[in-house]
Amino acid sequence: MLEGLLKFPCTFQKRPLTQWNRTARQDADIKGWQLVGVPTGSVSGFDVLDVDVAGLGWLDSVWDRLPPTRAHATRSGGRHFFFRHVDGLRNSVSRIADGVDVRADGGFVIWWPRQGLRVLSDAEIAQWPA
Repeated sequence: MLEGLLKFPCTFQKRPLTQWNRTARQDADIKGWQLVGVPTGSVSGFDVLDVDVAGLGWLDSVWDRLPPTRAHATRSGGRHFFFRHVDGLRNSVSRIADGVDVRADGGFVIWWPRQGLRVLSDAEIAQWPA
């Protein structure tokens, strides 16, 4: 699924190596990049619910309310859940719960499957749950 997405190089510390919001390209040659960043929000058509290890308890409590959607494991042991972009949605940090962030307009995620981490679900990207 990385083909066709905008992408840009990042360091192992997840820091962009370019002004990513201006230089991300679909046809970028990612060989030699430490990590691959992918913009979220309207430019990609998806947002990401970023659940860190600290948010896994919250995830357990709402698991039955989440629709099947694309999901990746993260390097820290967390999860990225992909949802169709909602106009006006922006990034937030721990607003939903401690360790639960939203990556939307103005944000990005690291594409962990490129690093060999598991795709937990390759389901079609779902709408955000209510």
